[in-house]
Amino acid sequence: MNNVKWMLAMAAIAATTGLTIAPVSLAQPSAPTAGALQRIRGFLNGGSPKRGPGGNGGSRGDAPFCLVNPGQGETLWTEQPLVMAQGRVVRLDLRLADEPNALWSTSVIPGDENWVQVAYDGDPLVPGEQYEWVFYQWRRDRTLGIRQRVPFQVMAAGDERDRIAATIEYLQAAPDQSLRLQLDYLLGKQLAADALQLLFTAEEPSDTLLEDRQALVAEICAEPEP
Repeated sequence: MNNVKWMLAMAAIAATTGLTIAPVSLAQPSAPTAGALQRIRGFLNGGSPKRGPGGNGGSRGDAPFCLVNPGQGETLWTEQPLVMAQGRVVRLDLRLADEPNALWSTSVIPGDENWVQVAYDGDPLVPGEQYEWVFYQWRRDRTLGIRQRVPFQVMAAGDERDRIAATIEYLQAAPDQSLRLQLDYLLGKQLAADALQLLFTAEEPSDTLLEDRQALVAEICAEPEP
């Protein structure tokens, strides 16, 4: 799509969705600006669904754990979510809310600094349904135990979901700044989990973006001051 056609299409979308379109510089790389990252930080520090260190299923003496994505009780637009945490996680299950059996399960081998990043690759999740991620760690007695439960829901089917899909499709075709525009749009829709998923799955991330992601995780997982 050439630049003129794309801008006309975006103007039409803005009129119906309320999206604010920042001026696009064709010389600018497709990377989030400092302003976009600051918006993410502000959103996460402004009462968004709980992320950070701790756990609701562990016991005293368990290995440290930090939830990065999604937040507790968060609504997601995507049907193929990305799970991120820091901790010695060995298994991850997906369940329907209030159901004991897993719909999907995978073994986990944490990376450097016990980083866990798992892309769900099962059947697409059902719009409007409520789910739960269940993180498992080895306990001190060498038994497998639940370290964290993370309830979340997928945005229901309907006009709003369809509008988001259409807008994201156009933003992905942006001649420049596609990543920044998508981040701004998702945060404007209160879809922090989708914004973080986009940020951490960007193709060919620059050194600056890699450093920004590490800094963001460090901020989320910092222990609160006494």
